[in-house]
Amino acid sequence: SAANADMPDLRWREGLLMAPFLAAIVFMGIYPKPVIDRIEPAVDAVIAHVEDNVAGFAEPVAHVQPRVGPEDLVVVGNHGSSGDDGSGGDDSSDGDQGSGDHGSGGDDGSGGDHGEGGG
Repeated sequence: SAANADMPDLRWREGLLMAPFLAAIVFMGIYPKPVIDRIEPAVDAVIAHVEDNVAGFAEPVAHVQPRVGPEDLVVVGNHGSSGDDGSGGDDSSDGDQGSGDHGSGGDDGSGGDHGEGGG
């Protein structure tokens, strides 16, 4: 409104009051370890209390799959070296002579020779 047009958004006293809070927020964003170390015992106590007193509670278990590296990969067939870009077309040099082993049943552009059903 016109009555508040000349009022500043933030007075200097309010800015001085906000400065420590902003400094704390920036500090915790850069170096949160002191805060985390301070709250960790309380969090551990709450977790222990829940595990002991809540019937049917079980700590979630992460299902970690073993890491697969390039040495674990198995090359099957000769599909990438003869110019087959996986666009679904029949490449006569890949040895299938159009026998329909595309899994999707033909040249619908849905993939290469993967042998999977569907498309």
